[in-house]
Amino acid sequence: MTDQRRQDERLLAGLRFLADQSEPAPRKDVWEAASAQVPMSETESTFVPSRPEPRGRNAFWFGTSTLGRAGLLQKSGDGLWSITDSGRQVLAEEPDPTELRKEATLLRAGDHQDADG
Repeated sequence: MTDQRRQDERLLAGLRFLADQSEPAPRKDVWEAASAQVPMSETESTFVPSRPEPRGRNAFWFGTSTLGRAGLLQKSGDGLWSITDSGRQVLAEEPDPTELRKEATLLRAGDHQDADG
């Protein structure tokens, strides 16, 4: 599995984790659940030169920002995340992880307005 595919699988795992929560979850919990399902590769475990964290975790934070701007998850200012109704609809379609990322990127680039606020 390529690192990009791992990252895509992790984003989908994060959304699934949030869908199972009755309340918003700390971002750390989302990361731990997603990375437990899709462990980092050796390359992803190396540290980003400009940041004190592994490449895989850094990619996850950026990927979840894309999901947030696409209206699939909501991030509060205090580090709590929740899935939106749009995110639940996407999960119900059982998307391919890579297609999910690509579509979220397109939604982010457009004038998408999330009905969840």
